[in-house]
Amino acid sequence: DRLPWPCHRLDKETTGALLCGRNPQYMRSLNSEFASRSITRKYLAVLRGGAKSFPEKEFQVRTLLEINDGNVSVEDGGEGTIKRCWAETNVRVLATSPIVPLTLVELQPITGRRHQLRVHAAHIGGKPSLRLVRCLSYPLTHKKEEQTKTKTERLYLHASYVELSRYRQTGPHRHLRLGITSPLPYNFISLCRLAELPLPEGSIDGGVCVDGVKVGDGAVEELEGVWKG
Repeated sequence: DRLPWPCHRLDKETTGALLCGRNPQYMRSLNSEFASRSITRKYLAVLRGGAKSFPEKEFQVRTLLEINDGNVSVEDGGEGTIKRCWAETNVRVLATSPIVPLTLVELQPITGRRHQLRVHAAHIGGKPSLRLVRCLSYPLTHKKEEQTKTKTERLYLHASYVELSRYRQTGPHRHLRLGITSPLPYNFISLCRLAELPLPEGSIDGGVCVDGVKVGDGAVEELEGVWKG
């Protein structure tokens, strides 16, 4: 049997939900939903900056991106640009830390450009800056030489929620919206707890919902599926 095909991508160091198609038929269906922008994706991110850096609680970042030799940046009119494309991201501020200059935000990409969220996170506030939080994470070992060899860099950007259209096999109301919340990784939870950033309900353990209502036992009988988180 062939492995499922991923229908979109997660940037390096980004954790969370990834949609895959079991066969070419499902691949075409999911790709069609992505093309029509009927699939909703929401990311959680920890950004540098306190309350003064985020005076608005909800806003949109809309920029023209330049893609030049694989590098993506906000359009600046430079020469040698290979491709330019519009990118839109809705931003919602969820919480600001009372003890350190960190903010938890929800990012909802309207378009799906490469490195869009990284570039838009850096551009919040009108000028590029290092916004996305990252740090080095070490394994639980007491041997310093092993820590140096195996340390990894973590980016606090998590594909938390994805919602798409599915159809019941029978009944008068066949269409439904299936929502999937991907559990947060431990390092993300730990940072938010240390910074006293409250996480959205249900984001830690994840789960599924149908038409906006959480399925308690995780069994979606209409789709013959079950949540195994």
